[in-house]
Formats: sequence, structure tokens, C-alpha cells
Amino acid sequence: GNTIVDASNIGCGRDPTALVRIAQATGLNIIMGSGYYLEVTHPPELDNKTEMGIADEIVRDVTEGVGDSKIHAGIIGEIGCSWPWAERERKVMGAAASAQRRTG
Repeated sequence: GNTIVDASNIGCGRDPTALVRIAQATGLNIIMGSGYYLEVTHPPELDNKTEMGIADEIVRDVTEGVGDSKIHAGIIGEIGCSWPWAERERKVMGAAASAQRRTG
């Protein structure tokens, strides 16, 4: 095939402009993800975001694009959960589910 999925998400090295460069150089279709993985990869500012705020961020990534880049995420994920489930991970999972409902 000609398509790959890059699940590197927020806090795990997601780089929308690099993905565009790679796609243009190789002819591949690259589907970029949105969301947050395990708590150990979460940026500190995630503590100050509500579940709805995180959902809004994911929805924007899908519908409007990431920041000023306007490069859209095509999947929600990879969303990670450790055991025991960390509070931030619970918040992210709820946000991802909400964003999925809102974006279809």
C-alpha cells in the first residue's frame, strides 16, 4: 500500500511538518494521530487542562489542523493506559471518547 499511520502523538515527538515533508519526498499517504499516550509522556501542562479542554484540542487537531500548521490529524490515538490507571490517563481516555463522538 501507499499509506502508513503515525501514532506519535502529543508528548511523543509528533511533528506534523516533518510528516508532510516525508509524505512529499516518498509519495506516501501519512495519517497523523492526535491525543496523549501514557502519563510518563504527558506534558506538565496537561494537569491544568480539563477533560473537555483536552477533547476540544483533539477535535481541533482533526477538524482544523494542528496549531498554525493546519495539518489535520486523521485518527485519535494512540491513547495509553497503564496499570493502575493514572488520573491523567483517565482524563485523556474520556477526552478521546468525547472527541470521537464529536467528530464521528
